[in-house]
Amino acid sequence: MYNLSKISIDTLKGVGKVKKRILNNMGISSVADLLFHFPRKYEDRTNLKKFHELLPGSVETTKGYVVKSEVSRPRPRFNILKVVIFDGASYLTVNWFNQGDYLKDKIKVENEIIVTGKVRSNFGKLEMSVYDYELVDGNENLNSGGIIPFYPSSEGLNQRFIRGLIRYCLDNYLNDLPEILPDELIENINISPIQWCIYKMHFPDKVKEQEIARKYLAYREFAFYQFGVLTRRKSPTKKGKVIRDLYSIHNYLEELPFKLTGAQRRVWEDIKNDLKSSKPMARLLQGDVGSGKTVIAALSLIGCCSSGYQGALMAPTEVLARQHYLDLHESMEKLNISVALLTGSISQTEKKKVLEEISSGKKDLIIGTHAIFQENVKYNNLGLVVIDEQHRFGVNQRLKLQEKGEAPNVLVMTATPIPRTLALTLYGDLDVSIIDEKPLGRGMIITKYVSEQNRKKLYEFVKKQIQLGRQVFVICPLIEESEKLDIENAVRMEKVFKEVFASYSVRLVHSRIPHHDKEEIMGEFREGTLDILISTTVVEVGINVPNANVMIIESVERFGLSQLHQLRGRISRSKNESYCFLLGKITGQDAKYRTKVMCETNDGFKIAEMDLKLRGPGEIFGTRQHGIPEFKVADIVSDGRILEASTKHVKKFIDNNPELAQELSTKNTRFMNIDFTKIYG
Repeated sequence: MYNLSKISIDTLKGVGKVKKRILNNMGISSVADLLFHFPRKYEDRTNLKKFHELLPGSVETTKGYVVKSEVSRPRPRFNILKVVIFDGASYLTVNWFNQGDYLKDKIKVENEIIVTGKVRSNFGKLEMSVYDYELVDGNENLNSGGIIPFYPSSEGLNQRFIRGLIRYCLDNYLNDLPEILPDELIENINISPIQWCIYKMHFPDKVKEQEIARKYLAYREFAFYQFGVLTRRKSPTKKGKVIRDLYSIHNYLEELPFKLTGAQRRVWEDIKNDLKSSKPMARLLQGDVGSGKTVIAALSLIGCCSSGYQGALMAPTEVLARQHYLDLHESMEKLNISVALLTGSISQTEKKKVLEEISSGKKDLIIGTHAIFQENVKYNNLGLVVIDEQHRFGVNQRLKLQEKGEAPNVLVMTATPIPRTLALTLYGDLDVSIIDEKPLGRGMIITKYVSEQNRKKLYEFVKKQIQLGRQVFVICPLIEESEKLDIENAVRMEKVFKEVFASYSVRLVHSRIPHHDKEEIMGEFREGTLDILISTTVVEVGINVPNANVMIIESVERFGLSQLHQLRGRISRSKNESYCFLLGKITGQDAKYRTKVMCETNDGFKIAEMDLKLRGPGEIFGTRQHGIPEFKVADIVSDGRILEASTKHVKKFIDNNPELAQELSTKNTRFMNIDFTKIYG
C-alpha cells in the first residue's frame, strides 16, 4: 500500500514543471492532496435534451452524431470550429471559438458527442456556443452528460485538465487511501467506506450521493478532531492538586452581601467536586454578562490558596486585571491570602520583586494579564489557573499556562455565550458548566434603535438620567483598517458630547492614552465622579460600574451581535432600569437583522446562535489562533448534529479503548485540513 502523501504530483502524466508550480501554489503537492481537492460546485448535465427541446438564451446539454466538421477563419488570429450534429430527428450547429486547430483532429465525422453550451437563434436556426464537450466512447463522462465537478483552480489550469488528473488518481490510487477512523467505530455507526465517499465527492452519479458522501466525510473530520482533543485530555498521568480546606470558603460565603443563585450553587458543586478529585480539573464556566462568574472564581481560588497551593487569575486586559485585583484584594487578605498583581506596565523594580515573591511562595494568588505565564514567571506550587474571558485566549495559550505547574486545575470563564456546537470544537478538552440565571435585584435593559433625526431627543433623555445620578457609557467602534481613524473618530465624539453636555463631566479613553491616565479616568468613573465615559471597545470585557445605566453605541453597523451583547452587559448591574441606544446607518440586511435581534432579546445564548449563523466561527472567534482547523467539508453551523453524534461516539470509544485510542491519536496526526502537529506543536 502506497503512502499517498509521499507520491509527488510530478510523477503524474501531464504535470511538468509549470503545472507543478501552479499546483504547489494551490497547496497541492501530492496524490493525497489531489484526492482531497474537492469541487467548489457541480453542474447537473444528466438531462440530455433533444434538439427541438433546446431554448434560446439558456445553457443546455444535448447529444448527437457528428455529420460535418470544418474550421473557418473570419479574421487573422481568430478561427471557428463549426460542427453539425444529428440527434436522429434534426440537425444542430455547435461552435468552438479559437479552438479549431486544436480540436479539428479530435472531433471527427461519425463521433458521438455530448455538448454543453449556450443556445442562441441565428436567423431562425438554433446554434450552440460550446462550453464543454465529451466524446462518447464507452467510458464514463468527465466533462458533459453527468454530474460535472468544477474545481478551485488557477490561471494555467483548466477544468478538463484537473478533472482528468483527479480521475486518474481515483482510478489508480484510491484503494491505497487508508481509513482514518478505527474499524470498531466505523462498524458501529455503519457509514460508507472512505474510498466511496472520496469518489462520490468528485464524480457522483446523483446529487444525493454527493450530499451523503459530504456528510460521512464531515463525520470523519469531526471525529478525527475530537480524537486528538479528547485523547490529549485523557493523557496526563500526573495527579491533580486536591483542595481540602473548605472552611475559608464558608467564611467568604458568610461575608457576601447576597446569596448565591441556584445556578451558581449548582456550578459551584461541579467545580468543588473537581477540586476534591485527584484528577486535574479542566472546566469551562459559561455565564451571560452579569451572571456572577467572578464569585465562583473567587471561591475556587480561596479553596486552592487555603489548601497550600498558589492560584493564578488571568484576564485579557490590564484594565480588567486591575479591577479583579481591586475587587478581590481586601477580601483575600482577610483570609490570610496574599495577592500580587502582575501586568506588563509595572516597573522593572516592582516586577522583579513580584517574580521573587511568586517563586518563593510568598504570594498565594497572582492576578494579571498574559504576563503571568511568560517564561520568566516561576511558580512555587501552582494549584489552580483561572482564565477569564477565554475567547481572547487560544488552545496553545491555555496549554502553555497549564505547563506552569505540575498538573494544575484549570477553570476557564467566558461571558460570551457559546453555542453548543462551537463549544464542542473550541473547548472539546473541557467539561462545561453554565450559569443560566442572573442574581436577583438586577433591573431590565431596554434596547432601542435611535435614528439620526431623534438624536437631540436622546440627548435630552440622557441629561435627565444624569440628573437622577446615573452615569453613561458612549461606545465608538474600532475601525480595523486604521487605529488613527478610530482615535480621531472617538476624539470627535468627545468634542460633540462636551458641547452638548457642557454642565457635566465627559472624558475619553482609547488605546493610545498613557496607562496612568486610563487608570485615572476609569477610577473616576467607578467612583461616580465622572458622568459620561466615551470609549472604544475597551469596556467590552469585565468593567463593573453599577451606577452606569445608560449606554449609547455609535455606528452600530460596525459591530457583531455577540460584541453588541457584551457591550450592553456593562449596564444593568443594579436594580435600576437600564437603557441601551443603538445609532448608525443600518442599510444592509445583516445590520437590520442585528439591530432587530438586539432590540427584541437579552438572551445571550440566542444571540450567540444567531451571530454564529450570520458570521461563522472564524470571524467571531478567529479560529486559527484558537488552534481550531478550518474544516475541509464539515461546517460546525449546519452540521451541528453530526458534530454532536461524532463527539458522543468518540468519547464512548476512548472510554472503552483508552490504550488503542492513544495509539491511534499518536500515529494519525493529519487528515485533510486537520494537522495536530501544527495545532499542539
